[in-house]
Amino acid sequence: MCGICGILNFNGQPVNPETIKSMAGMLSHRGPDEEGFFISNPHSSSQSKIGLGFRRLSIIDLANGHQPMQYQELTLVFNGEIYNFKELKKECVNLEHTFLTQSDTEVLLHLFSEINEKALEKLNGMFAFALWNNKTNELLLARDRIGIKPLYYFLDSKKIVFSSELKSLLACGQVPFELDSRALQDFFSFRFVPAPYTLLKNVRKLIPGHFLTFKEGKIKDQAYWNLNAALDPLKKDEETFENELFDLLNESVKLQMQSDVPLGAFLSGGVDSSLITALMVKNSAKKIKTFSIGFEKGTGVDESKYARTVAKILGTEHHELFLTENDLAQAEKYLSKMNEPVADPTILPTALLSRFAREEVKVTLTGEGGDELFAGYNRYKALLLSEWILKSPKFFQKPFSFIAKKFGKGQAFQTIPWITPLNWFDLNQDFSSEIIESLFENSESSQKNSGYLKMLTPSLLNHQNPQLLNEILKLESSTALPERLLMKVDMASMSESLEARPPYLDHRIVELAWKIPSSQKIKFFKGKYILRKIATRFLPRSIAWRKKHGFILPLAHWVRSFKKDFIQTSLEDSIFDSNPIFNKKTIQNLKNSMSQTQSDEQIALAWPMIVLSLWSKSLKKS
Repeated sequence: MCGICGILNFNGQPVNPETIKSMAGMLSHRGPDEEGFFISNPHSSSQSKIGLGFRRLSIIDLANGHQPMQYQELTLVFNGEIYNFKELKKECVNLEHTFLTQSDTEVLLHLFSEINEKALEKLNGMFAFALWNNKTNELLLARDRIGIKPLYYFLDSKKIVFSSELKSLLACGQVPFELDSRALQDFFSFRFVPAPYTLLKNVRKLIPGHFLTFKEGKIKDQAYWNLNAALDPLKKDEETFENELFDLLNESVKLQMQSDVPLGAFLSGGVDSSLITALMVKNSAKKIKTFSIGFEKGTGVDESKYARTVAKILGTEHHELFLTENDLAQAEKYLSKMNEPVADPTILPTALLSRFAREEVKVTLTGEGGDELFAGYNRYKALLLSEWILKSPKFFQKPFSFIAKKFGKGQAFQTIPWITPLNWFDLNQDFSSEIIESLFENSESSQKNSGYLKMLTPSLLNHQNPQLLNEILKLESSTALPERLLMKVDMASMSESLEARPPYLDHRIVELAWKIPSSQKIKFFKGKYILRKIATRFLPRSIAWRKKHGFILPLAHWVRSFKKDFIQTSLEDSIFDSNPIFNKKTIQNLKNSMSQTQSDEQIALAWPMIVLSLWSKSLKKS
C-alpha cells in the first residue's frame, strides 16, 4: 500500500523536482518505508514533461519493489495490491519475459508492455496507478473496479496534477482552492461526495472501473468494467449459488492473505467479519490475530462480546480495545488528517482500531461490502416490502402499509408503499433538502444539482423492474460504498500506515452478487440470507443468524459529556465565516442554538460542519 502523485506539463515546462517532493511528503503516512521520484529530461524536445512521486508501505517483496519502477519505455507508480499477480506473472514468463523482483508492480509493467490497457481487465485487486510511456509521451491513470483506492486529478490547458490525496494535490501550489456549492450540498445530504466530483470545483475523483489517458494535451476517459451485464439474474437454484459464492469467497480470502508482513483481521462479531475470519483460519497454518473495538458501558451499542465469542470458537489470538468519551479528544487529530471530508463519525473508532492493530500487524482483512452486496441494511427490507404491497390487491394495500409503518424500524418504512429510486434520495439524506439548502446563499434545489441523482438510470426509474433491489444495490455500490464507506476505511487505516483489504469486494464476487436474485438476499425477512447460510458451516446459528446492530458511535453522548464547547471551538474562525457560498445568518443561528442546547439532532447537523471546518483548517497548516 502506497501513495502516488505527479504532474504532467503539456507546454514544455520542466517539472520542478521540489514540487514533486512536497506532494510526496504529504503522503508519508501512506508510505512510511521509503520514497522515490522520476523526473523526465528537462532538455528533451518533447512538449510533455512529467514528474512522478511515490511513498511506499512495504507489504510484498520487502527488499525490492522500489518505485517508480521502469521497464523498457514504461515508468510506473502504483498504489495497492494485485492479488493474482503470480498467475499473471506465469503468463508473462510464457511470453519469454524475465523478472528482477517478486513484486506485483513489475508484473503490471510487463503486462502493459504486451497488451496495453487490456491489462486492466486481467487484474484482481485494489489499486490506483499512473503509467508513463516515454516513447509515446502518454500518461495513463487507472482506479480499481470498486473504488477501494482513491485517485484525484486537476486538469487545465497547461497540465494535469494527480495524487492519492487531495492535500497532496493542493501541495503543488498550482491547484486553486475553490469550493463547489453543488458538491457541498451532497456532502451535507449524504456525508460524502459522489465521484467524479469533489468538494473542490476544479478537482475530480477518477471513477471506479475507469482509466484516463493524456496525450498531447488531450484527455480520454474510458470504462474498463461495469455491472450492466451482471444485472440479469442467472437461472440457478439456491444451493448452486451458495456453493459458487463460498468457493469465490474462500479463494478471495486466500489471495488476500498473501503478505510478507504480519497479517490479521478486524472482527466485529457480525456475520460479515466473522465469516472472513473463519475462512482465514481455514486457510492458515498459523494462529490468526483478530482485533475488535467496544464502548464503555452505557455509551453505545457494544458488540465486543460477540467478537469475543467468535474469536473463542475459531481459536484466534484476540485483541480488544475499549473506547470511552475521553477518546473524543482525539477527534480533531484524525479529522484534521482527512484526505477528503467524509462526515461519517465512525472514522474515529476505525482510526483508533487501526492504530491498535498496527502495533501487531501491518495488514488486516475486513468485512466491508457484505451489507451492500447482499442487502444487509433494514431499508432494503422496506423496499422489498413496498414492492410486495404494490403487487397485492388494492384493498389490501392500505392496511398492509399501515402495519409496515407501525412496526417497521427506520425512515424507509414510513414511505411504504411508495419507495422509488427518486425518493430513495430523500431516504438517504440525513437532513431534509430545506435544511440543507438554507445553509447556502443562492442555493438551488439539492435534488436538481445532486451528483448522486445523476447516477440514476432508466432501469432504476422503472418501479416495476423485477430486479429493482439489485439496481438499488448497484446505485449504492457506485456511490456510498466507494466514496463513504471505503473512503472512510482507507483514510482511517492509512493514517496509521495499516493496509486494509476487503475480500467481499473481489470483482468476481461483486459480479456474482448481482446475478443472485433478491429472494436469496432477503428471505424470511432476513438480510444477507445467502451469506448467513455459508456462515453456518463454521459458526453456530446464534452468531450466523443474529440480528444486525451496526457500528453505532455514541457521538452525541460523548460530545455532551466530555467537552461542552467542542462544537463551538471546532467552528471558530471556520470556513463558514469566510466563504461567500454559505448563508452567514443561518450558520450563526445554528452556532447560537448549539451553544445553549446540544440535542442529538443538533449534534448530527453540527458534525459535517465540524468535519469540513477542521479539514479546511488543516490545509492552512500543511
